[in-house]
Amino acid sequence: MIGLLNAYQLEKNSEPYQLQYGSMFLNFLKSALPGQKVKTYLVALGELPSSVSECDGWIISGSPKGVYDNDPWIAALGGFVQEIARKKKPLIGVCFGHQLVAHFLGGRTEKSPKGWGVGVRKFDLIAHKPWMKPALSECSLIFSHQDQVVALPKGAELLGKDDFCPYPIYSIENHVFCFQGHPEFTPEFAKGRLDARVKLIGQETYDRAVESLNSKTKANDVGQWMRNFFLLGAAENHHPRR
Repeated sequence: MIGLLNAYQLEKNSEPYQLQYGSMFLNFLKSALPGQKVKTYLVALGELPSSVSECDGWIISGSPKGVYDNDPWIAALGGFVQEIARKKKPLIGVCFGHQLVAHFLGGRTEKSPKGWGVGVRKFDLIAHKPWMKPALSECSLIFSHQDQVVALPKGAELLGKDDFCPYPIYSIENHVFCFQGHPEFTPEFAKGRLDARVKLIGQETYDRAVESLNSKTKANDVGQWMRNFFLLGAAENHHPRR
């Protein structure tokens, strides 16, 4: 079973987009991880698992929050990430999750001086791991962030690069896999979030981002990478290295 640590739903009586995010992510995982059971934990509402062994692997979702915010649940989730890393349980971080893993494992995340990275963006792949099949030379995903990783955690390997977002994807050995883009986003959801943030991100950036949503992404391929990653983790846990 895979545990989805949903950091997007911030209030008990949530706005519709927060609820849509959770169901959208689960729909994506049904396609990416066919036959796999997924248990959701609303971590921003204090629902942390009792143990890192409660699931076979973990995914940390996106969130409107910043990893350096003082919300108690962020520190609690960071401690849980450190325990996952110590036990080397398979862990995937998406956007906020990507930043949180870096932040709590010794890297650094901060607001980008370049502003908002939104819409469909491409980044080059400079290294490949065993689970990154099909192999790609570049990858495009929907992005939606202002914060980004500016220093990788200890032991991390950079897998891709981009002028706007210098650390878009990284791994730690074969048990941590993190990326800034959103394979779980649909164009409709991304458009809704852009519409709500026009004044925040600026009209020119908004227009470019909305136009880019017509472009195809590699979300399905990244979903396959996620599936391969968890399968590799399951195999290694069943036959640990000597």
